[in-house]
Amino acid sequence: MTAPVVGNTPILPIATHVMPDEPCYRLEELNLLTPNNKGYHRYQIVWVVRADRLAEHRIDMGVADDVTPQVRIMGGEIDEDGKAHLWGDSVGKLRDWADWWRGQQNFMATIEPTDLLGEWRKDIEEKRKASVGQSTFGPALVKQR
Repeated sequence: MTAPVVGNTPILPIATHVMPDEPCYRLEELNLLTPNNKGYHRYQIVWVVRADRLAEHRIDMGVADDVTPQVRIMGGEIDEDGKAHLWGDSVGKLRDWADWWRGQQNFMATIEPTDLLGEWRKDIEEKRKASVGQSTFGPALVKQR
């Protein structure tokens, strides 16, 4: 028996609570419109496995900001034989990954972006100089020809 469908979207049973050790299929943190259509909130959506079926659990994490990117984490693991098991991860493990990912985004905001176009132009110029025998200076100011 399959789940009822509205349009192309299956209707999943709602889980009112989840335990950290429950098998988890997927975790997402998305910025979605609130039920009263007055703004966007960040929701943590967890799909747990109950009686061999998926059930959805949502947590309202508060007002959404434009800085924190949305997170989508698939549960599952690959065993020693190379076989994939979709229900291998727990709710607690995926929540830990989501917390870690949110922390990494704050770290990534502090890194200066690189000048890829400038580096590419410099590389082209060095190759041009090397082809005509002009000197260029490499690491530790060593002359290269």
